Amino acid sequence: MACEAHNKTHTPTVYKSTYYQQIIGYCMKKILKYAGENMKYVYLSALVLFISVILGIVPFFLLNEIIISLLEGTFVLETAIKIILLICLSLVFKAIAFGGGLGLSHIGAFNIIENMRNTFLKDMARQPMGHILDKGTGKYKKTFVEDVSLLESTLAHTIPEGVPAVFGVLTTLVVIFFIDYRIGFIVLVMIPVSMSPMAYMMKVGMEKMPKFYEKRDVLNHTLIEYVSGMEVVKVFNRVTKSFDKLAKATKDNKDFTIEWCKVTWKSMSVLYSLLPCTLLVPLPVGVYFYINGSLTLSSLTLLIMLCLSLGEPLLKLISFMPSIPIAEQNIKKIEAVFKHDDVINGAFEAFIDSTKINFENVSFAYKDKNVLSNVSFEIEEKNIYALVGPSGSGKSTIAKLLMHFWDVNEGSIKIGGKDIREFSFDNLMRHITYVSQENTLFEGTIFENIVLDNREITKVDVIQLCKKANCHEFISQLPHGYETNVGTLGNKLSGGERQRITIARAMVKDAPIVVLDEATSFADTQNEFLIQEALSSLLQDKTVLLIAHKLHTITEVDKIIVMNDGGVEAIAPHNELLNNSGTYKVLFEQNEKSINWNLEGIANA
Repeated sequence: MACEAHNKTHTPTVYKSTYYQQIIGYCMKKILKYAGENMKYVYLSALVLFISVILGIVPFFLLNEIIISLLEGTFVLETAIKIILLICLSLVFKAIAFGGGLGLSHIGAFNIIENMRNTFLKDMARQPMGHILDKGTGKYKKTFVEDVSLLESTLAHTIPEGVPAVFGVLTTLVVIFFIDYRIGFIVLVMIPVSMSPMAYMMKVGMEKMPKFYEKRDVLNHTLIEYVSGMEVVKVFNRVTKSFDKLAKATKDNKDFTIEWCKVTWKSMSVLYSLLPCTLLVPLPVGVYFYINGSLTLSSLTLLIMLCLSLGEPLLKLISFMPSIPIAEQNIKKIEAVFKHDDVINGAFEAFIDSTKINFENVSFAYKDKNVLSNVSFEIEEKNIYALVGPSGSGKSTIAKLLMHFWDVNEGSIKIGGKDIREFSFDNLMRHITYVSQENTLFEGTIFENIVLDNREITKVDVIQLCKKANCHEFISQLPHGYETNVGTLGNKLSGGERQRITIARAMVKDAPIVVLDEATSFADTQNEFLIQEALSSLLQDKTVLLIAHKLHTITEVDKIIVMNDGGVEAIAPHNELLNNSGTYKVLFEQNEKSINWNLEGIANA
C-alpha cells in the first residue's frame, strides 16, 4: 500500500475534508452529466450494497446472543442452532446482495463509460481538424481508450462500494453510541487516530510525486527511443551504449521507487495494524466499565462485536480514498483533450455553381508562429494550380485552410464568392475532395472503403470508376474481389494499391474542387505511372489545387503559385517562372538533379 500511494494520489491536499468535499462534488456533477438515465444503476447498486453491509453486521448481534447464553448459563442447543442458521442465512443474503450490487454497478459503469465515449466522439467530430492533427492519433487513443477506462473502477467500485461503507460505519457508530455513548466517543476518536498514518503518506507522496513522474517519463522515452531505433542500433553497433542508457533509466526508476516505499512502509504498517484493531482502547475501557457496574455484560460483548465489524468497511474506505482525486484528475485531463474552440461554421447549405477560389489577404499563425502573411491569389474555375516552395513556406497550411481545418486569423477564403466560414461543414465538404499522400483505409471491404456513406452508387458504377483509377485489375485478382477485407488501415494492400483506392473513393464523391497533396511522393516508378493516370481521370473538369513536390509532374498545369517565407512570390505558368522566379528556378533545377542522380560519380571517385 505504501507503493500504492504514488499510483493513487495526485494532489497534496487529498486528506483534507474540504478538499474531498470539493472533488466529490465535482466528480458527482461530471458523472451525472455523462450518466443520464444510467445513474439509476449506480444509486440502486449503492442501496443494494448498503443492505449487504447491514447484513454483514447482523451476524455480530446474533453471535452475541450465543456468547451471552454461554456466559450466563442459559445456553440452549436448539436456540443456538437456529441462531447459527440465521447467521448463515444472513451471510448468504449478504453475498447475494454484494454480488447483485456489483453487477448493477458494473452495468451502470460500462453504460456511463459508453456515454462518455459517445460524447467525446461527437466532440471530436466538431473539433477543428487542425486541432486533431496537432494532438495526433496516439493522444486520442490513450485518452479515449485507456484514460476513460480508468474511470471504470471509480464508477463500478469506489462510489457504489465506498458510499455504503461510509454509511455502514456511521450506522455502526450510531448503534454503539446508542448502547454506550462513552465507548462511542472512544471509537469516534480512534478512527481518525488510526487513519493518521494515511495523511502522512499522502504528504510524503505529494513531495515525491513530481520526481517519480519525471523518472518514469525518462524511462518511457528511453524505452521508446531504444525500440524505435533498434534497426539503427544494430546496424551501427550501438547496442551496448543504447542498452546502458536504458538500463540506467530503469535502475534510477527502481531505486527512487524503493526509496519512496521505504519511507512509507512504517506508516503503512502502523495504519494496517491500528485500523483493524478497533478494540485496542474500547476493550479495556469497556471491561473497566463492566467491572464498576456501569456496563452490562450483554452490552460489553455486543460492543466488542460491533467494534470488530468496523474493521472491514474502514479498510475498504482506505483502499478507495485515493480513487476520488484520481477520478477528478482523469476527468479533467480527458475533457481537456476534447475541449476546443470551434471553427466558425455557417448555415449555408446550397450547392453553388461557381468553384472559383479566392484567398484574400490571408494571414495565419500556428501556436504564435506566423505561417502565412497577407497571402492573396485566385484559382480560376476548372483550372489546375500547383503550389510549390521550400519546406516550411506554407504550402500545406494553405491547403488545410481551404479545407477549413483552421480559421484564418486575418483575411478570407472564398469559393464562388462566398466565404467558406458561411458554409456548414458538411456542405463545404460536398464541394471539396482532399487526396493526401497519407492514404487511409478503414477496416472493411474494398467496396465499403470506396463508397463510404454513399449508398446510392451501384457496384457497376464503382467498377467503372475503379477502371479509371487503375485499380480494377488488381482488385479482380484478389480472392474475394471487391469484398476483400483490406485489414487494419489497409495493411493487406500495398501503398500504391491503397493510393489508387483512395483516388477511386474521390471519384465516387465527385466534388467539383480537388485538393491534392502530392499523391506520388512515396510511389515506385510503376505505381507512379498508374497513379498519375488515375489522377488524370479524377481531375477532369475540376478546379484543382495541387501541392507539388516532384516539379517535373506539374510543368503542364495552368499556373504555379510559388510560396516563400509564408508569402506568395510569383504566380505564372512553368516557362515564365523559369525565367522570372529565382526560387522556382532553383527548386526545379534541384528536382532535375534528383531525377538524374546516380552513383557514377562515386564509383569513379
